[in-house]
Amino acid sequence: AKEMLLRASKAYEEIFGLHDNKTLDALEYLGTTYRQTGKLQEAESTYNRVLEGRTALSGPDHPTTLVAMNRLGGVYKCQGRLNEAEEIARKVWKVFDKTEGPEHISTIRAFVSLGNIALRRNDITKAANIYAAALDHCKVALGPDHSSTQTVSSNLALVRIRQERYPEAETMLIELVQQVEVCYGPKSVRVLAPRVNLANVYTRQKKYAEAQETLYTLLEIYKETYGEDHTKTVNIMQQLAWNMEKQGNLADAGEMLQNALVLAVGARGNQDQVSIDIMIALANVLNQQ
Repeated sequence: AKEMLLRASKAYEEIFGLHDNKTLDALEYLGTTYRQTGKLQEAESTYNRVLEGRTALSGPDHPTTLVAMNRLGGVYKCQGRLNEAEEIARKVWKVFDKTEGPEHISTIRAFVSLGNIALRRNDITKAANIYAAALDHCKVALGPDHSSTQTVSSNLALVRIRQERYPEAETMLIELVQQVEVCYGPKSVRVLAPRVNLANVYTRQKKYAEAQETLYTLLEIYKETYGEDHTKTVNIMQQLAWNMEKQGNLADAGEMLQNALVLAVGARGNQDQVSIDIMIALANVLNQQ
């Protein structure tokens, strides 16, 4: 796909020049392919050309130009060039805020980018404030069932966990799970991440019964979605066993780990790190019996 996009962008540029939407669209797809495959230097160079072309064709404040800027800022963030990424995100946000208003989806996305950069800097308070404000705008402008609203809600819940504000995170994640289930169904892959995070919050609050119920639900979904011996499924089994151990249910924990070990060894062998981790956990449980 990358070679096809490279040939297409070169052909378009030879025919139409750089300052043409067909050429710029092809280059934008090429830049995205570079970014997704980890070729960040090539992505940066390609997105810079797109930005140059969009600016000349439509002006510096046109939405397509701002999107091109945002893509370049995303590459800077991946490269760890956070000052440059923040400068771009702030400029994009200010222009969208002025031209489209604070509750336009493009404005919200640019604002969330600032929160993501703050989080990369480990500025948890700043990230939380940005996500909270963005979530308010999302709920008003897009509604609670919109995917952008759910993404920002998930981001804020994760920040609340890092702030050790577990009751708030729990409330947010319960609400998020319910919204995602209504939109996509109770067994959708979209519900897996918020359920995992909810189980984590329950565990941190020593609500082991609630965590166990959530983990069993996840286990069934993982089995259906990925298969019994998939690493993700086996990891949930390990979490369940740890939860059982914390509740003093050593026999159930041992049985769960033995089942997980059979699946892990069958799929990846006994020298795989997952298998070794389960062996260690099983030995620890057996020693307590």
